[in-house]
Amino acid sequence: MTCLNEGQKLSVVLDVWEGEPELNVELLKKVDIGTPHIAGYTLEGKARGTTQVFEAYSKFIGHEQHVALDTLLPAPEFGRITLHGPLDQPTLKRLVHLVYDVRRDDAPLRKVAGIPGEFDKLRKNYLERREWSSLYVICDDASAASLLCKLGFNAVHHPAR
Repeated sequence: MTCLNEGQKLSVVLDVWEGEPELNVELLKKVDIGTPHIAGYTLEGKARGTTQVFEAYSKFIGHEQHVALDTLLPAPEFGRITLHGPLDQPTLKRLVHLVYDVRRDDAPLRKVAGIPGEFDKLRKNYLERREWSSLYVICDDASAASLLCKLGFNAVHHPAR
């Protein structure tokens, strides 16, 4: 906050806000992108939480069962893509936006900033969003596949023929 108040050139994206569900409107004005604490609100996150509870309960009652997460989820809008060559910043940005562009959450938050109860409404009525792991990326560049995997994409290396 001190750096922002001093006018330092920073790119700031905030998802978690001190004092939630109250929102620091002055801080929101200073960040590049603000979201209503959406971490964990993906379809995968919700399904993962549900399956963990189910699996723990089934084990507790003596009928242990496991559920494959992908059997519970609808097919993503973009499920598979092939990437040729090394991974650069513009390509990574396109891949991220292909799955979900977090900037879609910024404008609605700013619109209701400071209105009591609206922060929670945004979270409770959250748009469907997928995780990066929902996109299967076939890369002919090994370092691109490795980096995408580290970032959470479902990436594999298949050398070009």
